[in-house]
Amino acid sequence: MKILRPIVGLLVSAAALWIVSGQVDLRSTGAILATATPAWVVAMVGAFVVDVMLRARRWQLLLSSIRTLRYPTVLASVLVGYLANNVLPARLGEVVRSSHPLRRCYFAPLRVCVIVPPCTCVGPNPAFERTRRYAARRSRASARRAPQLVR
Repeated sequence: MKILRPIVGLLVSAAALWIVSGQVDLRSTGAILATATPAWVVAMVGAFVVDVMLRARRWQLLLSSIRTLRYPTVLASVLVGYLANNVLPARLGEVVRSSHPLRRCYFAPLRVCVIVPPCTCVGPNPAFERTRRYAARRSRASARRAPQLVR
């Protein structure tokens, strides 16, 4: 069963590349890329890598109020969220990013999804406080039942 998952992933990736390559003129794409200045391409890729790393660190800091996660786990969640945003409609990748660490780390899903609103709320919000208290209770209950997989 463990060997089946990567094979299915590779097959899906190959099918997606085949579909996309049929819709893109590779010669004109190559001609455009040949005119690009390599220094700017390197700068752009470097800026993207730094941006993703900083976003993952921010997500790690936000989740630290619930549980300490390793940086690679958080980075994988951010990248999976980006992938889902490109494939799913209505920015559902944000929900995917929030739920990605749940499988490995036994988070309460509601607690992870309501972690960001305190940054945007102004003044007391009774509905949010009730949701936060409920999520905290659920998170403590799931932490007692789950094995400790994270430090």
